[in-house]
Amino acid sequence: MRGAASVILIIVIAIAIPRTLKLEHSGAAYIQVAVPKIAKHWNPGELTERASPGLLSSLGHHKQVDRLFVLFRRLGALRHLGKPKGSVYTGYFPGSGDATVGNYTVQAEFANGAATIDIQLYRAGGSWQINGFHINSNVFLPALGKK
Repeated sequence: MRGAASVILIIVIAIAIPRTLKLEHSGAAYIQVAVPKIAKHWNPGELTERASPGLLSSLGHHKQVDRLFVLFRRLGALRHLGKPKGSVYTGYFPGSGDATVGNYTVQAEFANGAATIDIQLYRAGGSWQINGFHINSNVFLPALGKK
């Protein structure tokens, strides 16, 4: 019985690993297309157009999104987007059932400074959607010593 279980485990791994790697690559490719479109003019519509229902509900009112993008605009134009690094998980998620989620981090250089972008992707209906979009940058910090 142990031999059969080992064979089944090997088959599952042989199927799961290539599928996961393919999803990781497609998620990274999605980010490399989506982020420049979002950051080109820092138009909130570019994010909401790609957002998952979960992100849309957490963003709330359009005025809140607009305020967030006023902050993002402080970064200036996107100069360089690094290669996204992350991993993909497929499984059962309470409230949404079976889903595929990818968590990525990408380094970016903007006209006014560097930033780290953390993006969570959600795969629905065979396509990726942005489920989380967070930017960390010293550009957002108040200037010290200015009066």
